[in-house]
Amino acid sequence: IYTPVDNTKTKMRRILSAEEVRGLMEAAPKMEELSIGNEKQCEGVYKEALYSVDCYLWLRLLKTLLLRKAARMAQGKKCTATDERYLKSVGERLYDELSIVLGEEEAKESIHLLFGSE
Repeated sequence: IYTPVDNTKTKMRRILSAEEVRGLMEAAPKMEELSIGNEKQCEGVYKEALYSVDCYLWLRLLKTLLLRKAARMAQGKKCTATDERYLKSVGERLYDELSIVLGEEEAKESIHLLFGSE
């Protein structure tokens, strides 16, 4: 990864350890959804969580989006385009992070077991 050393906009962190990832996965089922005041605030909340460098927030965002999608489907509605876009983005980021630490198969299994998605 290349970034200018004087760039204050680029957020970087080290990759999580296997122990940190496993701790995060254990905590995931108990995580609360992200708090969204109204539908107009959704994208701002999603964007803030997605562009953070916090895997905990990414998991909360993924959980929020999957629960919203399930609720809409139960009502006979489609998932919104915004929700789908962020669901794909956060899923890719989490998968990338987990696959580096755990390996591809274990990362895929972990995400599927937690949230029923890949």
